[in-house]
Amino acid sequence: MDDNETKPSKIKDATEAVAAIAKAVPVYQDAIQPGARELGKSLETIGKSVNLALAPLKAVVWGYEQIEVFLTKEVAKKLQNIPEEDIITPKINVAGPLLDALRYSAKEEELREMFGNLLANAMDKSTAHSAHPSFVEILKQITSDEAKIMQHFNSVKVLPKIDIVSKQKNQPHYDIYMKNYSLVNIKSLEIKSGMAPIYVDNLCRFGLLTTYDGVKMINQTVYQPLLEHKMFTEAADKISDWGHECHISKGFISRTNYGTLFCNICIDDKSLNTTAP
Repeated sequence: MDDNETKPSKIKDATEAVAAIAKAVPVYQDAIQPGARELGKSLETIGKSVNLALAPLKAVVWGYEQIEVFLTKEVAKKLQNIPEEDIITPKINVAGPLLDALRYSAKEEELREMFGNLLANAMDKSTAHSAHPSFVEILKQITSDEAKIMQHFNSVKVLPKIDIVSKQKNQPHYDIYMKNYSLVNIKSLEIKSGMAPIYVDNLCRFGLLTTYDGVKMINQTVYQPLLEHKMFTEAADKISDWGHECHISKGFISRTNYGTLFCNICIDDKSLNTTAP
């Protein structure tokens, strides 16, 4: 039989197996969630305003049918360049939590793409060992903006950063006004500047990124856009208004080895691999 005929069948078999997992994990297991039942009873007494506020959530939670379409179309597309003999049913400790988390994150495009890439890699025999189960937990706990930051680090790998310090004149005391201020703040990622350092902190918490304080990048000109940006100049002006001195400490933000694997598995799209047979 021609490979072109057997391959779609193999993809279909594997995605149907994953779909069966999705069907086996109900959206709402009332029998094993007494806390949720009690919350439901309490909500009934709060009033129509709360019900109206919660109603839109029903539209953003994916059901089995939507997940099945995602599997058979989007994930199958990502596997189009993979030899049919290499397409396997993913491990349950990846597929089970992933499909459950997908119900609540599917409306976020960046996260949905990452879930799809992770599942596709878990279904490819050559990359399944790298589809770490912990990646599902990370995707469950990051925002779409943090996903954008990791997409950015997938290409740049290292970014310069500075810490802005406020020091009282003629005093040894100082305060860190802003930590981990980087180009993430001013790149066209549509991320709120004030949140970017916090997002970096969270990504460092997961071990995807790491920061180096007081270690300057060799090319010092990379810091100039940071020092010219209005966020820094406004911070310097505010510190001056306090009667303090504004100091900076240069460093950089880098992907970790774990972060590199995350990018390879959750961000790189397998369907764009034109070198595959």
